[in-house]
Amino acid sequence: APLVLAARVATAYLLATMALSVLHRCPAAVLLLAGALAPVRSDWASPALRGGSAAVARRTASAGVGWDDKDRPPALWWQGASGMMGTVAANCYDISLEMLIDEVPKLPQRGFRILSIQSVYDSGTYGQTLWCGLGLSEADRFNRALCPDKSEDECQGLWDQLVQTCIDNGVAIVSNFNAGFYSVDSPDFKSAEVYVKNAVAALRVSQPGLEDEDGKEQEWTDAVRGEVRAACAAADDKRCPGLWFSWAPLRWGGQSKPANEAEVAGMKKTSPNLQWIRDNDAQMAYVSVWAGMPGTNFEYPEWTEYITGVLQSWAAKGVDGFMFDDPTRYPGVGEYCSPATAGGGNDTTCFWTPDASKMKAVTDAVRNASDQRTFQAAELYGEVEYAVELGFDSLLQKEDYGASNPIINKVYDTSYDGLEEAFTGSGSLDAAIAQCYFTMGRGSQWCVLSMARQPVMVSWLSTDDASIPVHDNTGEVNSWDCGGTLQGNMSMPACFQACAVDENCKSITVSWQSKDEVSCSTSPAYQVEDCAWADGAGKVSFLEDSPKKTRLMLALNTVSGLLPSVDMWGNDAWWSNDIFPGADDQDSWMLDLDTQVISKSLAFKHTSLRQALAADSPGYAVLRYDALYSGEVTITTFNFDAEDADFNVYLYDSLVGQTAKDMQNGAPWQLGSTTTMLSVPGYGYRALKLDAPWPVFEFQTTDRCAEASNSEQTTLAGCFIKCIEMRAGCGAVNIKWLASDAAEGKLVECFPLVTASCTADSSSEDAW
Repeated sequence: APLVLAARVATAYLLATMALSVLHRCPAAVLLLAGALAPVRSDWASPALRGGSAAVARRTASAGVGWDDKDRPPALWWQGASGMMGTVAANCYDISLEMLIDEVPKLPQRGFRILSIQSVYDSGTYGQTLWCGLGLSEADRFNRALCPDKSEDECQGLWDQLVQTCIDNGVAIVSNFNAGFYSVDSPDFKSAEVYVKNAVAALRVSQPGLEDEDGKEQEWTDAVRGEVRAACAAADDKRCPGLWFSWAPLRWGGQSKPANEAEVAGMKKTSPNLQWIRDNDAQMAYVSVWAGMPGTNFEYPEWTEYITGVLQSWAAKGVDGFMFDDPTRYPGVGEYCSPATAGGGNDTTCFWTPDASKMKAVTDAVRNASDQRTFQAAELYGEVEYAVELGFDSLLQKEDYGASNPIINKVYDTSYDGLEEAFTGSGSLDAAIAQCYFTMGRGSQWCVLSMARQPVMVSWLSTDDASIPVHDNTGEVNSWDCGGTLQGNMSMPACFQACAVDENCKSITVSWQSKDEVSCSTSPAYQVEDCAWADGAGKVSFLEDSPKKTRLMLALNTVSGLLPSVDMWGNDAWWSNDIFPGADDQDSWMLDLDTQVISKSLAFKHTSLRQALAADSPGYAVLRYDALYSGEVTITTFNFDAEDADFNVYLYDSLVGQTAKDMQNGAPWQLGSTTTMLSVPGYGYRALKLDAPWPVFEFQTTDRCAEASNSEQTTLAGCFIKCIEMRAGCGAVNIKWLASDAAEGKLVECFPLVTASCTADSSSEDAW
């Protein structure tokens, strides 16, 4: 069936609540246009529009398990959330609940509206080694690194304080969550080993020889599982962890289970990720997907029931969402294979049948238990359709940190014309928004949004040599040492200030001495050729105006519709030096972007359309349009030069003669076909909001319309704008969704319709 959208006459809430479904391979869809405009819907607004300071309203801290209607977070809150997400890792960087309680009030000042914790659950003795707390140990207990030397009740009390502090300051709580493997030191896994070992011992007596018989491996494994199930029933153990993992005969194991932290670290560095591990304590081999750790299996209902309950419990305790770690490697779910099988052979057979519906059953259950109020994102990179299959609300943009490289290139060279590559193409922000419209057109509330991890540690040093990693290995690492004159220990902002008052200073080199202080050196170097790559020395360098360039990058990503995410990798992370190098809690730049711009218009929702506008150098302009709910339109222009600048922006005919207001100072604007933006601040922006909204569209049908003709390939936003530009000549648009190999940089084929009517053409097998 094709999709038709028409502008509608009255306000409407989200499409009626229906079973979430994955229909992205089903043919056809249209959008039809009608007449009047829908008012702003307050329940979709970002924090400031909803009233009060709370970004999400969640249950009160004392409510206990279960939701309190009065304090529930609004459904789908993340689709209208303003600000950025920042991740902290307790296991690696000594971050406690007390520290979080103290620091949360500062987060909005830094531009953060979502606090992501890695992780809320306990990750055991090897938590630091296993990716800073991702390994499961006791999934339903608080992470001991968050509240060391405290009882579970004391942890609960501190957690309740954190929840209330986040409510009071408009900050949502998300937990990074791994549902694919346990740590070998986990009490639950040790319990599983006991169950399995006892089952093996019993079967060696009752069915001698079966264990070693070729071709009988599945029969043996099934018999072991049967014995384990019976033992759990006899012990009234409803969790039965012995049934959470994939087991095989012991002879299938290659490497032995790691016995201490050194062996865990060694296997993390050198072992194949997917392999059978020999476990003498269980007398069986288990599947490992990470560092020799036992992998859970979503093929087994005992595991999916348990992990679903755990996630629902954390949501009831005040966790507003989860960021799932690489679900492509969840046994029974992901499409992940490896040339490591029984006995370490070179067979490429997978160890399970990939089934995305197994993950979606879990995410659906968590979503439904909280009435669509629990955000569920995944570490997937640009796999938009797959994210929908798995049931996730968000994924990471293609190329991860490297997605910001076109923005960085634009800062280096204002004549650079490839900036749109940061937002378009397969796996991009625009692709996620298109997928959103596709699924919503088929009766779902679902909109998958695009996140982007931000390279806030980029040095911004200049270079003339293309072979030098000017982007600091796509931003994850900055190990430049530019030498210079030692200024002593001070805060990062103070180090930048020391450079600002020195006419010879072009860059700084720092090494962290504590959470709040760096050893600061100022240097005349401004090119990487004048600096040394000092990997492992604990030093990083930044050009003197790095803070301004970094916040420009963050602002552009936020305004364009991405959910920017800032990670915590090391002392050179946002936690230790605020939002990014040189940021100062006295500087309200990011807070102003949030409260004066992003939260003041529904055009900045993550589900709103994005369209670049033509602009003269050094400018860049982006139009945002909330086509489905409010019709609100904003135009934001960015200056990529260090100095204040005037430049022209070229507007659509439908904008000519319209009036708008500056969202920061309220100044009125009259828009022309060529509108000159005066005195746009260096590395800054100007945001305008149209006084009169554009038409609002509404989904009508998912058929190809026989009336459809005169098409063009364009962006999704371009299709809607084309219809608006045609004025009375367009009453609807019929949209054909293009495969990535056919799109050639475009996402849809657009068919304007004269009237909002459609004669279904069922002969088409294309997706509409």
